[in-house]
Amino acid sequence: MGGTQKAVLITLVLHVVVLGAMVVWPVREGLLPSEIFAEVAMVEADDDAMQRQSFEEQLQEKMAQRVANLRADAQAESSSEARSTASGLDEAQLEAQVEAELRAMEEAEFERLAAEDKEFDTAGEAAMERQEVGETFEAWDAQYDGLVTVRYSLKNRTGRDLDVPGYTCEGAAQVEVAIEVSPTGQVVEASLVKGDAESCFGQAALKSAQRARFNADAQAPRRQAGRLTYVFVAQ
Repeated sequence: MGGTQKAVLITLVLHVVVLGAMVVWPVREGLLPSEIFAEVAMVEADDDAMQRQSFEEQLQEKMAQRVANLRADAQAESSSEARSTASGLDEAQLEAQVEAELRAMEEAEFERLAAEDKEFDTAGEAAMERQEVGETFEAWDAQYDGLVTVRYSLKNRTGRDLDVPGYTCEGAAQVEVAIEVSPTGQVVEASLVKGDAESCFGQAALKSAQRARFNADAQAPRRQAGRLTYVFVAQ
């Protein structure tokens, strides 16, 4: 094969290749895969933009609503704090007032009890001084223990609470006290009929008689007369 023939053959082969490529290329171009993919990508980008815009709007709306709620909560909290502060002050003042009243009542009760104890314990102080007991604490503590019996005479009445005086006197004695009792059973008057009214025994018996109580009787006289007898037995 000469050079001319080779050149013709190569030319034919090239034409065949070019024609084949031209035949195949329109088929592949009709598919336009890259363009179809690009169009899909563009649609998705538009959808993403719309979704992103919608999300931002929703977020802004939620943020605005949240801020409004926070403002409302802050205002309500400020109002409640003001109310709680005022009520706290009222409660504090009330507690202070109640505490002061309770302390005053407690002090008054202590003073009353102390006065009663002092009145009872010092009932025979004058007689004890005449008996040369003395005013020192050692002499005051030298009290005398003993038995005390109480008897009463009151027609158709029963003793409910007969007070027994504390034994703080030296020696022994028998003291009689005339009493007048109301229908409610309280002793309205007491006077010494036997014994020394100024002595330790006499004063202790009088105070004890005034604290005595008898049963109530609506049919009893307004001031029923009776008698109490105290027997102090030394040990």
